[in-house]
Amino acid sequence: MGLDQFVTAHKTARATARMLSDLDDEGLSVTEFLNGDASDVLVRVNVPVAQFRKFNALHGFISKLHATKMGDGYLGHGLVDNDSCTPYDITNMLDDLGTVVDIIQKEPDKAKLMFPPTEGFFFGSMEVDEGYWEDVQELKELVPKLRDLVDNGFTIEYMGWY
Repeated sequence: MGLDQFVTAHKTARATARMLSDLDDEGLSVTEFLNGDASDVLVRVNVPVAQFRKFNALHGFISKLHATKMGDGYLGHGLVDNDSCTPYDITNMLDDLGTVVDIIQKEPDKAKLMFPPTEGFFFGSMEVDEGYWEDVQELKELVPKLRDLVDNGFTIEYMGWY
């Protein structure tokens, strides 16, 4: 039990005949509800991109940044009320993530101020230790890949489950 985090990319695409056939095979026929051509069916394509475990600084940063940008439910300690399993669209936050990671890697003494560990039930360590820096490095390597996905029409979502 703890904080499990998922980064996914998604976009809408036209359903293929094979997709519709597979849905029919699963008993989820959509063609009987269509007024037009089956090629008008759009599907959301989800691609799992990354997974973290107890990277609480990332969760707090995204939650706080989302609340700041969207003005919703920020509790003042890095979390939005009841945000477990709430997907955050982070497509427009990638520059913020990239910038903060670059700064704290160059100036580690700023980590607790700019990208602090976030307290939460089963969120893990509150220390800026070796595990913290390993997660930060993984995030640094992930951000350019996420930008490439955005350049190819994908939207990026983050979700924490705890």
